[in-house]
Amino acid sequence: MVLAEQTTWLIHIQQAPHQGLAAALGVDATLACGAFGQSVALLLEKEGLELLTPSSAHPQGDRNLHKLLQSLPLYEVERIYAVTGSETVFPMGELQVEAITPRQSRSLIANSRHVISF
Repeated sequence: MVLAEQTTWLIHIQQAPHQGLAAALGVDATLACGAFGQSVALLLEKEGLELLTPSSAHPQGDRNLHKLLQSLPLYEVERIYAVTGSETVFPMGELQVEAITPRQSRSLIANSRHVISF
């Protein structure tokens, strides 16, 4: 179910990890919102979906963003959405990633107070 209540922060990542700083900054923003007790959801779309798959191809010295996402429950971030157009659920340890359609993602964005896109 896509957000029954209004979310204060929606972090929308569309960029691939390890191809610039955008995805890493999006993950950091998500963690920061959670650390400060804000209502936050993470929306992954396009190349940002690569964050959901483990990758051994991250450059040396870079953080493994896939592993970092697995720490989201420690920051009380429990809502992660992936725009796939199907109803697939991506299990990632304690994380449950809900697949949503592009139409549902537009609704999610419209119902969020602050949207930050990366």
